[in-house]
Amino acid sequence: FNGAYLVDLPLPSWPWLSSGWLRQVIENSASALPLLRDSLDHALIRRWMPGDAAHRYFRLWEERGVYLDALDRLPHTLCHFDIFRRNLFARRTAGGDHQTVAVDWAFVGKGALGEDLVPLVLASIMFFEVGLDQAQALEEIAFEGYLEGLGDAGWQGDPRQVRLGYAAAASLRYKFNDAGRWLALVLDENLHPMILQMWGMPVETVIDHTAQLASIFDPLADEARALINALA
Repeated sequence: FNGAYLVDLPLPSWPWLSSGWLRQVIENSASALPLLRDSLDHALIRRWMPGDAAHRYFRLWEERGVYLDALDRLPHTLCHFDIFRRNLFARRTAGGDHQTVAVDWAFVGKGALGEDLVPLVLASIMFFEVGLDQAQALEEIAFEGYLEGLGDAGWQGDPRQVRLGYAAAASLRYKFNDAGRWLALVLDENLHPMILQMWGMPVETVIDHTAQLASIFDPLADEARALINALA
């Protein structure tokens, strides 16, 4: 799907397509960060950000432009932006062929090469669809399949560009995506049932799980920075 718009198909220009979607999502969280700074002593926030996690979070925020600018320089394609397990369905066509059906196209628009890999891997893990112990295997399978799909579409570019698109977007998206809403869910006990409804897990379990995701996010930020320097 992504490869087709890198090789044969021109990017569509329909006015309703999103453009600069990730940058807008990240910047929309700016107003919530002062509240986060003021809430670092809250028990659940400390649970979410143990040790020096808050320092690393705010440092990445200050450096976000480096990663977003790198994404802007990559080849762009048409992205779904929310492809993960809950939005994908397997079926057989009338002719008996296997087919994958994607739903929830609310965010669809122009994005960087590799960016669609982020929800496929990380949202599937965040929502407990895939265990943390399977994260590396999932990433390897998804990345290899993505490169294979690009090749099938005729794209013959540098695989490091794909890796940069994935790593740079992954470093930011779920750290800063809708931070205001996330903080409201965590800080307001009256909203904790919504966490149970969305994740199927109690708030403490979701927060502990989110804290553990740093073991994925932080190395990807380092990898993205190295690739930015290597490809400059």
